[in-house]
Amino acid sequence: AVYAPYAWSWNGSTWQALPGLDGAPLDFGLTSVNGSPRIVATGDDCSGTLMWDGQTWQGLGSNPPHGRRLLTTSQGELFAASAKEVHHLDGNTWMALGTGVTQPVSSRGLSALSEALPGNGDIVAGGTVPGIGGVPGALARWNGTAWTSLPDSSTRGAPFLPWDVVSYESDGQRHLYSADQSVWRLEGDRWHELPGGPSEQVWNLEVFDDGSGHALYAALLDGDAVWRFDGTTWTTIPLPPQVRIRKLRCLGPGTGAQLYAAGGIALPTGGWQSGLWTLQGMTWQPVGNPVPAFDPARDVARHDDGTGSRLYLLADRLQELVGTTWHEPSIPGIPPNYLASGHLLETSDGSLWFATIDQSRSLIRLNGGVATVESLGDNTYGLQEFDLGDGPELVILVGQDQIRRRALAASASVQPYASFGSSGHATQIRRMDDEGLPSLFVMGPFSGLDGVASHRLAELTRSRPRLTLTAGAGSLTVDILATNPASELVTIFSVETPGSAGSGPYAGLFATDPSALVGQVNLPLGVEPFHVHASPGVRRLGPYSGLPTGVTIDALTIEVHGGEATVSFVDRVALP
Repeated sequence: AVYAPYAWSWNGSTWQALPGLDGAPLDFGLTSVNGSPRIVATGDDCSGTLMWDGQTWQGLGSNPPHGRRLLTTSQGELFAASAKEVHHLDGNTWMALGTGVTQPVSSRGLSALSEALPGNGDIVAGGTVPGIGGVPGALARWNGTAWTSLPDSSTRGAPFLPWDVVSYESDGQRHLYSADQSVWRLEGDRWHELPGGPSEQVWNLEVFDDGSGHALYAALLDGDAVWRFDGTTWTTIPLPPQVRIRKLRCLGPGTGAQLYAAGGIALPTGGWQSGLWTLQGMTWQPVGNPVPAFDPARDVARHDDGTGSRLYLLADRLQELVGTTWHEPSIPGIPPNYLASGHLLETSDGSLWFATIDQSRSLIRLNGGVATVESLGDNTYGLQEFDLGDGPELVILVGQDQIRRRALAASASVQPYASFGSSGHATQIRRMDDEGLPSLFVMGPFSGLDGVASHRLAELTRSRPRLTLTAGAGSLTVDILATNPASELVTIFSVETPGSAGSGPYAGLFATDPSALVGQVNLPLGVEPFHVHASPGVRRLGPYSGLPTGVTIDALTIEVHGGEATVSFVDRVALP
């Protein structure tokens, strides 16, 4: 196929072709050239920046730039931004503004060009670049003579490269928190940097209740303390001398949970001793003896192999805590070098999983003392248990550019799920509850996942059930579409509905006396419409007649499947 690039002009009634473009344009502008309005086009594949003279396309000015963006200011000045420079048409000559962008430049380079304030002549340029015109930052302003840095979304308006993300509730408000060179909180649709916290690379986040309430804990890549945030104030918990942390984990049931820190002790000779510490009050206490290693320990998990629950530490080799001493466990059929550095996870079926890197690049499942090994062919950068819609399974970040899935059963195998392709790669994967809905977050320098645009942070969620109320004269019909036909549906109704329709909480009901709602939750299976089985397609309940007229009803449904629950949005209806 042969493609002929065209521009089209609208004359008020029809489109007219402006043929003869040499290459596909990326941007158009309407500007005044020598006092006459002219259409201008630019593009990487065009012969520079071109002007339509009414008959054909002509090069505009001497040495016209191959631009990506065109801008005509309110003062009639014409600017063009290429991948690496911003140019100004000065008479008949294109002049570069300053020294261009700082190297190295991504494949995108400059991609934005705008007037700062109408009438003052300043312009703003930005893109995926480390600096513009000799000043740092991805966004800069030109005042006619020089560039100055501006706060930009890639460094100050959002986490630049999220290394971890958690969900944490304080003062009755649940927010997402993310970490890069500091800690950020998502409020509405905007990220806000938390003041007073760490100001260097934050490696890991975790939420833990030490008895005084849940708090957010942050481990730094090269910090000598773990930071604690109670929703208002930051405090630091000093680490023992030369200790560096690579993973914070809250392990154990309910109030018996403990906060563990896996990492290592930096030796004067340059090596490491891997180790594990647990938080006691405001002091980190060692768990077991230090283990000679090339690197700090990367992960920790608790697992019962049938002889009792024990801690496992993943350093250069897998370590099992027996009493107060770390030992390399002997697992039949598994060479010791297979149990090398990587990631650990215990899943809901009682299995302990190792996703290894460097040597074996394998996925190992240990259950009841029996191990199975499956080759992944590449390093693993994250491992989580999550329900993608077919029940709990393993989700694996492989090679930084692929997400794979595996059912928990020993007979299952790893299957492809999603890919980043050429849009970048991921560095971390994390499971949590996002406002009542189990979610899986993937982090890294990427711009999309499986073709869907997503900037550095992507969320995978199970679908919510959908609940629809339909009112008649004193009657009510309830329609519920579940995400899995094998689920149970618990539906709760409230006639106390403050506020206007649609303004109530999306996943909560109002009641002066909560026992009225709790009583509905406790009704046994089979009591319609409160507790029923789901069905393929829409499950219709009702119509229920004899209801009082003139009242407003709110309702939500909770879908329970595989030990997890997802909550629908609240629906509201007024009975006529």
